[in-house]
Amino acid sequence: MASVQDPWCGGSDYEAFMGRWSRRLAPRFVAWINVADDLHWLDVGCGTGALTGAICGEAAPASVLGCDPAQPLVEFARQSVENPVASFAVAGAGGLPGRAHGYGCVASLLALNFLPDPAAAIIEMRRLASAGGTVAACVWDYAGGAEFLCYFWDAAAAVAPAAAELGEGRRFPICHPDPLTQLFSAGGLGDVRCEALQISTRFTSFDDYWASFRGGTGPAPAFVAGLDPDRRAALARRLETALPRDADGAIDLVARAWAVGGTAGLNNAGALPMETKTNRHAPREIFRTGRLRVRHIDHGDLDAMYAVYGDAEAMRWVDDGLPMERSLCEKWIGITHNNYTRRGYGMSALELKQSGEVVGFCGIVHPNARPEPELKYALMRQYWGQGIATEAARGMLDYAATTLGLDRVIATVAPEHAASQRVLSKAGMSRGESMVHADGSRTEVFQWLNEGRDEGH
Repeated sequence: MASVQDPWCGGSDYEAFMGRWSRRLAPRFVAWINVADDLHWLDVGCGTGALTGAICGEAAPASVLGCDPAQPLVEFARQSVENPVASFAVAGAGGLPGRAHGYGCVASLLALNFLPDPAAAIIEMRRLASAGGTVAACVWDYAGGAEFLCYFWDAAAAVAPAAAELGEGRRFPICHPDPLTQLFSAGGLGDVRCEALQISTRFTSFDDYWASFRGGTGPAPAFVAGLDPDRRAALARRLETALPRDADGAIDLVARAWAVGGTAGLNNAGALPMETKTNRHAPREIFRTGRLRVRHIDHGDLDAMYAVYGDAEAMRWVDDGLPMERSLCEKWIGITHNNYTRRGYGMSALELKQSGEVVGFCGIVHPNARPEPELKYALMRQYWGQGIATEAARGMLDYAATTLGLDRVIATVAPEHAASQRVLSKAGMSRGESMVHADGSRTEVFQWLNEGRDEGH
């Protein structure tokens, strides 16, 4: 597939096809990168400026240089990003501009897989980074996570069988966690991590969806432009039939991307690693509340986990009501790490900001592989009744909305557990229908809906 040439010509056409989704994804990618203020950034494959704009708005940079080999896209970016710290240059991988002391962060949004040699590009990006600086990239999960593209290429293959070889899922096997992680590690980066980011992609109507593929910029629009009128009309009819609709005719889909990042080594003898918002050797922080630092679980949390989940009283209302053995807690940490890689989220540790003590755990999980995300939490008994559970649950639901892009989260609780029901209500969840089990017992179900999911459209 190396012979496929992807046209990137018109800025406004790119905006209609991909730019609007890039702009929704970019702030989440910047938050995920999570580096210190006042750094110099390099945006590789900047397109129409979505990532550069998000860096200016979210990261308080010292400067941002956006680079792209497509002159029309760079011109569009210059007009759309008005910030004194942002500048743009026509340059591509293999000829990226350097900086005297390197860039604190070198990042690429939705471009890595389109570069002629991604492996060489990562090495170049690492060499341009400062000592201890960050290199990061984000690509669509083309194999099934970017629904607006999956529906298109499935329909295209039905109308023109040759299209089966043109879809990005077939062309870019790199766009999976394992190949991305291997690519960054092989490029000389350390502390490599790869996680999922998800956004909603809502089209107001089929016409809105179809128009985004009519500009000729990008692989799918170029394919549409190359069809004869009859096949183009057949493709439109097949898509109109296949796409799901809301009652108002809108098309609500989701798009998952994989974010991957790592730390550049020492570029100069004796150089010190650059300061970041979080210690790169510590578990990743995902958000903070008034009293809590909420972060990924690490193997060093085993004692705290066993103190919570090995406590019979604390586990009375959790799952089967039985305490967990220490060996099972250790196994569960490994399962949680798999969830971070596979889904992009899972259970997290609740750490008091003042003392650094882990007081419990909270997160969004899929018990028994159920499809609906569910909020779970558990605290050490000595911290019950202090509002910590409510504080953690509120923060986790906000994280589900702003970072994970989830539409709905549920929580299940025993009818007798009034304290937990109060926590869920205070956190913003509402009571739904009870589940009645085969033995006649009931489980109360609470739900939270992401009311702000369509903001920006």
